[in-house]
Amino acid sequence: MRDRVRALEQVASRVSELDRLRSSRLCVLAPARESGFQRAFLVSHGRVHERALPLGAAGRMELESGLAIAASAEVSYAPEDAAALLVVATALRHPAPELRILPLDGAVTMAA
Repeated sequence: MRDRVRALEQVASRVSELDRLRSSRLCVLAPARESGFQRAFLVSHGRVHERALPLGAAGRMELESGLAIAASAEVSYAPEDAAALLVVATALRHPAPELRILPLDGAVTMAA
């Protein structure tokens, strides 16, 4: 019985974490494998939108495009979106030093 209660508590914790992430609006910037690029993971409405951002003006345009897509998305409860959110949750719990986590506000993200 104790194991079942513990398992139920873990499920409740994950569901609570997913609910919190569904209401979050943030951008996780990470280095890309390709030289001259970085990766942006835009979290909004329970979805994670990934963009490759070249450095400079082209990256700003790509980021603006990603922000528009993230803003227009509907809330998702799909399993594949939940899985992506859980990956982001892990990065948020234990962020690597090279990650930058920013609010998904166009001005704040652009300034960074």
